[in-house]
Amino acid sequence: GRGKYDVAALVKNLNLKHGASEIKYIFRLWDKGNLLINSKTGTAFANPKEDLLIFASRVDVGKKIPARISFEFESSPLWQKIDRTPPQLTFSNKRFVNEPAPRLVATLRNDSIMAVSGIEVFAILSDLEQNAVAVSATFLEELPAGENREVSFTWPTSFPKEVSFIDLATHFDWRQLSALK
Repeated sequence: GRGKYDVAALVKNLNLKHGASEIKYIFRLWDKGNLLINSKTGTAFANPKEDLLIFASRVDVGKKIPARISFEFESSPLWQKIDRTPPQLTFSNKRFVNEPAPRLVATLRNDSIMAVSGIEVFAILSDLEQNAVAVSATFLEELPAGENREVSFTWPTSFPKEVSFIDLATHFDWRQLSALK
C-alpha cells in the first residue's frame, strides 16, 4: 500500500538440537541519501536447524522510498536444547494469479501423529533471477493430525515482474507441540 512496505529477513539456525525462545531484532529502512526513514523492532523464536523468515508487515515510510533495508539482532539469544522431532507439514496444490490482484492459494497438510497449533505460514514470491518480489504471512490456530487446510495470501496490486518461484514455509514453536488429538 501507499507509504507502507513489507520487510523480511531469512535467518538460518544451524544448531542441530538447540533453539532460542526469544530473539530480539530490528529492521531499519534507509533512503537513497542514507538517511533513516523508520525502524521496526520485534522478537522471534528459533527452532533447531530451522530456516526462519522474520517478517514485518506494513512498515510506515510516509512519502519516502526505501533504497536499503538492514536487519540485525539486538542481543545474543539464549540457546536451549530442544529434544523434539518436528511434525511433518507439507504443501501441495500451489495456485498463483497476478491479475487483477495477486493471490496465492496452497494446501498445507499435517502428516504427523499430533496436532500443531500456532502456525505462522509464509510465502516468498521470486522472479526468474530468484530475487524476492513479495512476501506475505498468514496464521493458522491449529492443524489437527492427518488433516489439510487451505492457506491464502493476497497483495493489493499486481507485480511488474513475473513470479517464477514460490517458496512456502511454516514456523511454530516446537516446545509447544500438543499431545495426540
